Amino acid sequence: MTLRTAQGKLMALDLDRLPAPVRAVMFNQPMFTIPVHASGSGFDADSWAALPADAPCDLFCKLGIKSWRDGGSLRPIARGLPLRQSVSKLLAEPTSTQRKVAKAWLDTGTPLAAHLFAYVDFADISETRWLAGPREIRFLSACQRGRSAGALDFRPACCNRTSIKRSRSCRAGGSWESAGTGGFNVLRFNQSS
Repeated sequence: MTLRTAQGKLMALDLDRLPAPVRAVMFNQPMFTIPVHASGSGFDADSWAALPADAPCDLFCKLGIKSWRDGGSLRPIARGLPLRQSVSKLLAEPTSTQRKVAKAWLDTGTPLAAHLFAYVDFADISETRWLAGPREIRFLSACQRGRSAGALDFRPACCNRTSIKRSRSCRAGGSWESAGTGGFNVLRFNQSS
């Protein structure tokens, strides 16, 4: 894979580049977005005009597509804290992964932004991760936590059960069906004629 291809794949995940239907079903929409630029080993805001003086609720911040949580430290901004100072501190100390990923934006001259979302405590929220392609979705991983752990009714492929028992209809005029063997690990899109 060329560097250009890798950069394109990363930038395709940018919130501003996601198709409207995907943005509409996002779990959490950004409350504030501020354009940023490289500054020393970190980043700084192009303008602070979009931010209120204080955090209106508990927030977490993403630099482009990567949050500080992805680096092992969530660093939420507590309600009532001065927002500009809090965001400045985070932007001044990006994780190494954030710096690497942000390089795709910087190298191509593509605008980079920091997004602030309402903080959600995931201690009791289970999740699954899927890799979506034009014609299929592949299961990547599942993390079941707390009270929601049984809600997914998910069994790994070795258990010979699927979490989705029948085709799911799709707005695009087709259906999704399980294509995995020995368990549920791939969904394939079948276009209706």
